[in-house]
Parts: sequence; structure tokens; C-alpha cells
Amino acid sequence: MQFKIFGTAAYERIPAMFCQCAVCEQARKLGGKNMRSQAQVLVNEDLLVDFGQDNYLHYLSSGADYTKIKNLLVTHTHQDHFMPDELRMTTGGMAKNDITEPIGVWGTQACADMYAAVEGNKLCEMHVVAPYDTFQAGRYTVTVLPANHSDVNAILFIISDGQKTLLYNNDTGYWPDEAYEFVAQKKIKFDCVLSDCTFGFLDRPGRSHMSIDNNKVHRQRLLDMGAVTEDTPWIVTHFSHNGMIKDGKPVSAEELEQYVATFGMLTAHDGLVFSF
Repeated sequence: MQFKIFGTAAYERIPAMFCQCAVCEQARKLGGKNMRSQAQVLVNEDLLVDFGQDNYLHYLSSGADYTKIKNLLVTHTHQDHFMPDELRMTTGGMAKNDITEPIGVWGTQACADMYAAVEGNKLCEMHVVAPYDTFQAGRYTVTVLPANHSDVNAILFIISDGQKTLLYNNDTGYWPDEAYEFVAQKKIKFDCVLSDCTFGFLDRPGRSHMSIDNNKVHRQRLLDMGAVTEDTPWIVTHFSHNGMIKDGKPVSAEELEQYVATFGMLTAHDGLVFSF
């Protein structure tokens, strides 16, 4: 399985547009990996995870052929993750293409309500899913887990192509106990983990989002139950400028990579292509 990470930031991106904090000023100066757009991932060429405000930016920067996308998984209704009005771009006067099968869109009832409120044609088919559902999205078997994310019913995805299994662990704090128990009882093994790290170096209790320390705890719990091994790639992503301060100083992308590597984790950057 291969995925390309289009974006690795939280809602405000790095640098944030109206921000003069040390992290954003450093990102403007250094450029490269320090520049982060909103989180989005393409699995192989045909499965997209989330569809937020930076869709068109990612289309331009990634070189991906969006007509090959067969299914879209949506984690929750926040605008950096779901902008259903842009799905009108698939058909009608917006696009001329040879797509014959509708794109499957998979999300919560709240996502479906947002989708239904969009007027106009969409070459898509909305499917409502809930935690612990398992469904087939083209060649992928996908299982839903509940996220721990603010006031919305966000969800996480376990994505399997029959050979490899990816855990998409974004926009969540520590899981509810029953989610850990579900993974343990089903004896699910993850071959790669993409995990939220919005809070970065901040000291947080593991609600809504995760910090680096929260990732260490979460990873250890999955290690203890055998869901991952020490060799399982664990890639942190979804960063906020608010969490990129350590000992009073801004942390660059390179410094972040070096720091998390000491705990056996990898760091995502916009445009990262990863195979496992």
C-alpha cells in the first residue's frame, strides 16, 4: 500500500495567515517542509481521506489525477476536513470526464446532512457509517472507530487492501476504552499508523487532539495489546503552530523529525509519499 500526504496541518495551517508568532515567522523564513496545508491523504490513486478547504491547492501541488478517485472517507464535519459543496465539481457544467460510476462518500450522519444540503449535481453516492461498522469501499475493507474530538462525532478509519492495514488516527485524543477493547478483541494488526499530533510539545490530557507525549502513550497501549510492533511505522501529522514551541523556542520541521525519531516515530510533511 502507498499513500501520499497532501497536507499535514490543523485548521489554521503553518504559517497561519494572520499570525506573527515565532513558529509562523520561522516557517515563512525557512519554507520547504515547514510550510503545511490542511490535512488530507490519498491512498494509492483511488481512495481519498477528507475533503477540506485546501482541496484545489492539493490538486495543483500533488499532480494527482482526481478522476481516478473511487471513494472518499470523511472523518468529520469541520471545514478543514469536509467541504461537500466542492463535490459539485465532479459533474454537470463544472467538469467533462469519462467517470461512469459515482464516487462513494463515506461519513457520519452529520456529514450526510451537510452533503444533502448542497444544491446541484454531484457525481457521488453518500453512505452513512458509524463506529464499529465495517464496509467495502472498492478494493478496500474499512472499519470505523470512534474518535475523541471536541463536540463533533468524528470517526477514524482502519483501511485494509487485503495485504496491508493502515490506521488513520487523525483528529482524536485517546480513544474511548471500548475502542481499544474492540481492536484487541478483533486482534487487528496495523502495518502503518498515521496519527494526530496537533498539540506537539504542549502538555495536554489527550482530549480532542494528541501531543507528542500523547502519541507515546497511545502507541505503547497498542504495542501492549499487539496491534503494532516496534517496527510498525508510526507517522505523526496534523500539526498546529501552537504546539511547535519547545523550551520557549520555535521548532523547525527538521528539529521535529529528529526529536520524534528518538521515540521510534516518523514525521509527516506535505507531499510525503510513503509505501509499506
